[in-house]
Amino acid sequence: TLLVTAIIILSKAVGFGRDMVTTAYFGLTYANDAYNSAYSLFYLPVLLFNSCITSTLVPRYMKVRDERDLESANRFSSNVLNTFAVLALAVSALMYLLAGPLVGVIYGGFAPEKLALTADLTRIMLLGLVFYVGSIVLTSILNATDHYKTAQLTGFPLSLALIVAMVCFPQYGIQAVAWGVFVAGILQIAVLLPTLRKSFTYKPVLDLRDPELKLLMKLAIPAVLAMAVNELNHMIDHALASGLNPGDISSMSYAYRLITFLLGVLMVPLTT
Repeated sequence: TLLVTAIIILSKAVGFGRDMVTTAYFGLTYANDAYNSAYSLFYLPVLLFNSCITSTLVPRYMKVRDERDLESANRFSSNVLNTFAVLALAVSALMYLLAGPLVGVIYGGFAPEKLALTADLTRIMLLGLVFYVGSIVLTSILNATDHYKTAQLTGFPLSLALIVAMVCFPQYGIQAVAWGVFVAGILQIAVLLPTLRKSFTYKPVLDLRDPELKLLMKLAIPAVLAMAVNELNHMIDHALASGLNPGDISSMSYAYRLITFLLGVLMVPLTT
């Protein structure tokens, strides 16, 4: 638990460094507001998938492994991975097509050029949604197989990718940061693969009629609903702030990260 806590604290520290670099490059400007707004919209399905997967996959995986065998557990977790990858692709495609209207509804106070920039940044990030969802499934498998430390390393790629994007590609402005979010999703998978090879064997299976998968989906409904209500409150905050001064949404985002810092350090190791 102490080792996991130490990794999380280090990850949060690197995240603060990322925010410092972002503020140094973009300040509290409309571009930074557009990025933070786009990231909140992109990360909404990530959080919903996360609440669905992490609350149910670990106990179901362990039950299948203990009552049957490791091969059955690998087949079940591969089925979950493939199912959620397909769902993530469908959600990302739908949100990609509707990015303009979604941004317009949530951030109605933005000027037209700010709305257009937010929608463009959202579309770029959505290209990586399937990788973020895949890393959530793989992280849960690692937790189920007692590889807790590796599972916490996924916090580093996002911060490092964004810092590299801003420092090395400043000519592309805020779009470089959005592409950094996309690249970070791929890097999260890459970080997990070396440890996964020791404890997980992937199987190309997609069985929506699997009773274990159906039970996982059923058990996940309360967690998804709870997360949806929480994120709805967050979106309302952003909707109200969209009509205020430039930089207000960025300030709110940084303040929210300070609040969640303590929650992350104290709660994540215990729940893991």
